[in-house]
Amino acid sequence: MLVGILIVNVLLFRNLAYHRYDPIWIVVMTLSFQLTTPIYAFFYDQTINKEHVIYVALALISFLIGAQISHLFLKTKWKTLSVDLRQNLQSDIIRKKREQRFIYLFLTLSSFLLVLALGVRAATVGLPIFSNNPDLEKLLVNQGGFGVLERIIEPSVNGSLILIYYLIYIKRKFTLPLLIYSLAPLTALLVSGSKGTLLTAYYTFFFTNIYIAFREHKRFTFVSLKVIVLGAIAVMGYAVFVLVTRARGTGVNNIDNFVVQSLLARFIAFSDGIYYYFQNGSLLGRLFYEPSEYIYQYWAVPLLAPLRLVAYPAQSLGNAIISTRFGGNWLGGPNPTMSVEGYVFFGFIGGAIYCFCLGILFSFCRRIMLKIRTGNRLKELLLFCIGNLLSMKITGDMLLFAASIFDYSVVITFTFLVGCLIYTVQKYAPYLFFRSKMTMYTPINTGISTPSEASVP
Repeated sequence: MLVGILIVNVLLFRNLAYHRYDPIWIVVMTLSFQLTTPIYAFFYDQTINKEHVIYVALALISFLIGAQISHLFLKTKWKTLSVDLRQNLQSDIIRKKREQRFIYLFLTLSSFLLVLALGVRAATVGLPIFSNNPDLEKLLVNQGGFGVLERIIEPSVNGSLILIYYLIYIKRKFTLPLLIYSLAPLTALLVSGSKGTLLTAYYTFFFTNIYIAFREHKRFTFVSLKVIVLGAIAVMGYAVFVLVTRARGTGVNNIDNFVVQSLLARFIAFSDGIYYYFQNGSLLGRLFYEPSEYIYQYWAVPLLAPLRLVAYPAQSLGNAIISTRFGGNWLGGPNPTMSVEGYVFFGFIGGAIYCFCLGILFSFCRRIMLKIRTGNRLKELLLFCIGNLLSMKITGDMLLFAASIFDYSVVITFTFLVGCLIYTVQKYAPYLFFRSKMTMYTPINTGISTPSEASVP
């Protein structure tokens, strides 16, 4: 059943993907699980009503329609992405020198924030990967009042990796300074204790290079099957390591069975919010909010609570689903998914309309920066990659999406503005802060290799 639904979804979402290696397929896989779970529960154990199966299917279809409409509206011609071919060799060299100098400034500031955040966390509450239960420890930091550290780490890590990949592309090699700058973001990922955290390294790699390919009219050829296989091994290896650490720390006897069951449960957990909410209809009358509460819980709180302008709610929707169903106070909970969010706040029809709007937002986040030119390539690169990274959160939990908007806006903007200030000062006093040596190189031929009427997929 899952295979069939997955194949259908791949065919339906195919034209939305940039490339066959696009992380969008992870979104497609999660949506397939979200539809498979209620169908399976309806036919095999009769724990979900038929109308709720229809609703989840309608929510997925509505999302796809919204994404397709937004995609067609934002579909971009190759010729609108062209670089300025009239610029001479000298101006191109000067521009790329300036980009490199600014990137090094940005990476220095970002690395400082990461080291500071990791150092404070290590000295106060410890790093998750070194605890007995990394999965639980990464959540406990929020209860200890250090959630702000997590909000600094994510945008700093992603911003650093994006610009490191961009520099590797420009230089055509992985230099020692780039290796040093890679240590802080990679360390942050490795000590996070999150099983899928290494996927971040791939997400940023793909979106950075696909943006370069679009801007320079090149086919995306920076990833080979070998890289994909090695990356998958690294991600799975880290996930297994986290689970083994958890099993040993909590005294599990059969570690092998625990690891296998946990990995399978993680895939199924893409839809556990749907299962727990709709199963037997036990939560339908007990957990329901007014539409006006959506604005407060999903937008006001993530944007204003970090500034202490409003109070954090007692629990998110995912936690509320678990605590209402099983009783007690739960630290963690499933991502509610767009289907449950829509139903809880807006009902059957309103939920389908909500998912349609999320589909529009999904393609908008992925495409808008291909339509807007800011005159600054680094700014365009960051906005494009961040928009695509945000799009990955839309179908699972819009609370995470809204919170990440605040995190990226504050941290990336702060780092970017400080970098601009230092760069401006250094421009007039070039050796005031540090002496940077810029190597010369021959720019890549940016001639258009595809017909101008071709469109970005």
